[in-house]
Parts: sequence; C-alpha cells; structure tokens
Amino acid sequence: MIVEIVRLRVKPGQLQAFETAWAEASGRYLRGKPGYQAHKLGRQLETERDYVLAVQWDSLDAHLAFMAHADFQPFAQSFWHFFDGEPDLIHFQPNPAL
Repeated sequence: MIVEIVRLRVKPGQLQAFETAWAEASGRYLRGKPGYQAHKLGRQLETERDYVLAVQWDSLDAHLAFMAHADFQPFAQSFWHFFDGEPDLIHFQPNPAL
C-alpha cells in the first residue's frame, strides 16, 4: 500500500463549494477505481484555507493508472478551479514496523 498526500489551498470564500465539489467528484470518479482503497480530506487546523488529502492506493502504479485514465480529467476539472496555487503532492509507503 502507498499513501498519496496532497496539500492544497482553496480560494477565499470557496471552502464549502470546494468541499461539495470534492464529495461529488470523489464519489463519481474515484471510489471503486482499481487500486483505490480509501481517502480522507480535512482542513488544516492552523490555516482555514489549507486542506490535506490522504488517498490510500494498492500501489504507486495504481495511482498513476488512475491519473492516466479517461476519468481523471473530468475528476480534476470538477474541483481544480477552487485551488489557490498548485497542490503539493507526495507519495509515501507506510512502514508497519514504525
């Protein structure tokens, strides 16, 4: 398993609209995709407009395959316009021994 972590900032006054768009897009395009396991999205406590998204995938290849899938563009376009700047994305592999 790998975890995709995305840190993103939402434009002022767009928080609720972003959350609604994300909920609809993730339900329509993300859930049920091959290799997708689960996700969590939440607001950073220190700064209201910053969010952190964590998505669990079977593998990095599964995430990359989703990004190459025809559904990825409409998925991203559903909420990308709410971002204030580019999202910061990393992948990590949890170590169960730590």
